[in-house]
Amino acid sequence: MPISRSRKDYIESGVVLLLISVVSVLGVYFTHPVKLRTNATSTLLGIEFPNFQGVVMRQPRMTIVAFIAIVFFSTGFIFIGRTALPFFSRALAWGAVVVNGIALGAVGFSTGNGTTGGWFKFLLLTLCIIGGSTILAEGMIFYRRFFHDRSFRTLLIHKITFALVCGLLAGAMSGAYYHYAVKDGIFLDYGIANINPVPPAAGPPIPSQSVPTPLATIPGLRSVPAQPDTSAP
Repeated sequence: MPISRSRKDYIESGVVLLLISVVSVLGVYFTHPVKLRTNATSTLLGIEFPNFQGVVMRQPRMTIVAFIAIVFFSTGFIFIGRTALPFFSRALAWGAVVVNGIALGAVGFSTGNGTTGGWFKFLLLTLCIIGGSTILAEGMIFYRRFFHDRSFRTLLIHKITFALVCGLLAGAMSGAYYHYAVKDGIFLDYGIANINPVPPAAGPPIPSQSVPTPLATIPGLRSVPAQPDTSAP
């Protein structure tokens, strides 16, 4: 509850409470651990809509890509509206890229697993994250310095456009990593489950390997003694 209890404070508190409720409901809907459905669409009134129920659990890689894009969208929206300030992190960022690249090459050439080992894949992931973030940040800094004195820099439409471009670039870079560097790509294909499998076709009968049963041991049959051969002279 607001302290001043003015009309504006009550409205803002109500909006915040509504947003928290909406985010909570969507979070449960997107990550529902029980109702996991592999089909990609849902039909309502004869119209097919994308099925997003449990989509975070069904498509975790695409969820990460979307999350990175949203983070860079928010960062770009705030970044372009602020005044440029001196900073010292550029040397640190590029130094981390160089160190990571050297470590990646050393692991790839000096270990028995080479480029298929777990450490190589982990260093490749960190290199993509650090290198991609550094390159994108350099582009954002260059753009803001180039248009620093322009009046349209702080306009809402320009801030949204700039943030959208940053988000799309970040999403494209992370999506390219999953597409080219990770098995099965960015989208996980679960296939179609065969609920009623077709029984295998019957093959040729297998001959019995049991020992023949003597006729004398079968109930209801009487053994006949062998007759002498009288045809001989």
